[in-house]
Amino acid sequence: MKNSFPGQFANKPEKVKALWDHGIIALDANVLLDLYRYSDSTRAALINVLELLKDRIWISNQVAKEYFKNRLKVISDQAKLYDAAISELGKLKSGFENQKQHPFISSEALEGFVNSFDRLVSELKVNKEVHDARIYEDDIKVRLGDLFEGKVGSGYEANRLEAIIVDGAARYQHKVPPGFKDASKGGDGTLLIDRCAPYGDYIGWLQLMDKSKESGAGVIYVTGDNKEDWWLKHSGKTVGPLPELVDEFVQITEQHFYMYQPDRFLEYANSFLHQEASPEAVEEIREVRLDDVVHSPNFITKNYLNYRDKVAHGSDAVFGDNVAHYFLDSGMKSGLSVEGCKAYIANLDFRLDIARSGLERRVREFEMMDLGLETGRSVTKEELYEEMIEFENNVAKLNDLITVAKNYLVSITAAGL
Repeated sequence: MKNSFPGQFANKPEKVKALWDHGIIALDANVLLDLYRYSDSTRAALINVLELLKDRIWISNQVAKEYFKNRLKVISDQAKLYDAAISELGKLKSGFENQKQHPFISSEALEGFVNSFDRLVSELKVNKEVHDARIYEDDIKVRLGDLFEGKVGSGYEANRLEAIIVDGAARYQHKVPPGFKDASKGGDGTLLIDRCAPYGDYIGWLQLMDKSKESGAGVIYVTGDNKEDWWLKHSGKTVGPLPELVDEFVQITEQHFYMYQPDRFLEYANSFLHQEASPEAVEEIREVRLDDVVHSPNFITKNYLNYRDKVAHGSDAVFGDNVAHYFLDSGMKSGLSVEGCKAYIANLDFRLDIARSGLERRVREFEMMDLGLETGRSVTKEELYEEMIEFENNVAKLNDLITVAKNYLVSITAAGL
């Protein structure tokens, strides 16, 4: 049975150990791109592990292309997060600088609080300058270029890609992994590169199997992709790689295959290298993976439009069931430990405090306008109302996420996970 259904026994200790001892360690493009989202210490922790395993790491030609294609967008997206954080801290600070609004706080305590804001904003601005400079002089790209020199697979010729498009369309129609979850990702253009867009995962998968056959070695694949065309999921938990993937890999290459998400890889790699993994680095990588799901463009757009529609119709159920249902069904919780869940809730609580403070400040400003008083900043009532809607949006969304996350924490604590 084990030989007939290798995917059902992919986590056999002896096979996994053999992969760690001698297998190729291949990375997905999202693992490389997430390096731009990590703190310096977490990035250094992951790159250090890759350096120690540099004789065995490898990326497919497709992964390299996707990294270069998306690198500048990821840098720009992170710059926007810096700008948003600096802007929000500035608004919070201005709300505390008027002592008349806080008569029960001593001037010394208030001054210390404001100075802390200034230091935090100053550090964010310095870090943003370093980050923005990567558009022109990218230290991360240079480091990866050195690390993967001679460790990138070959690409496919145009005629092979044309055949893959035909084969991929048939596979996706029958939900054959990987990549069928990307079936709607472009593919409408006439250029070959556009028509290949939905089949990036499948192309990378074929190149991964080519490498395994060529080298006669099994593969550990590290990916931040959470979708069901890579992972077997049950009751909201990630069980392991899809058995169909392992079966196909073994059938074609006669080698073993296993997968890890980046946080689990960092833990196991450090154990293999007989060094201690930084709990903070592991947790940050896990949080970035979760935030990639929560803050995906489709998720935000869909729920923001839903919110505006409900506001327009006077509904009180803003972001109620939709977010909770999404949280439960999306696999966000996959592999999350009790401590990881607590850290995620703490992160949500912090963001909720900021959102509430921003909303309260705008309510006060709205009341001041009704009384004919100056608010201290140039804003119309209509603009202020739009800001209030946006902050109500954030508060409602975060409250729902916290409720569902706390319920999940209760369930995994009771189950001893």
